[in-house]
Amino acid sequence: MAKKLPNILFFGIDSLRRDHMSHYGYHRLTTPHIGKYAQGGVTFENCFSPHIPTTPGYANMLTGRDCFGTGVVGLSQKTIAPGVPVLAEMLRERGYDTTCI
Repeated sequence: MAKKLPNILFFGIDSLRRDHMSHYGYHRLTTPHIGKYAQGGVTFENCFSPHIPTTPGYANMLTGRDCFGTGVVGLSQKTIAPGVPVLAEMLRERGYDTTCI
């Protein structure tokens, strides 16, 4: 029987400030569900967006390359450059099924 792969949940939320998240100590309960997930997983304490605006930032996060390595340097680009592997492809090669909501 094949070994069960650990689940991976990747949250990508535009315009969510760490200093307004209850999980990181904000005084109001603003992100209870994220906090609940974080209790059983990994929390990155020192994480920054690799690029602004959002489109190249996501391309960077999903490929591990900077904006010039993905070919996505602004909002007008529609696709990542051909031949650049993305996270979903890398995970599929390791036996994962992926989806995006």
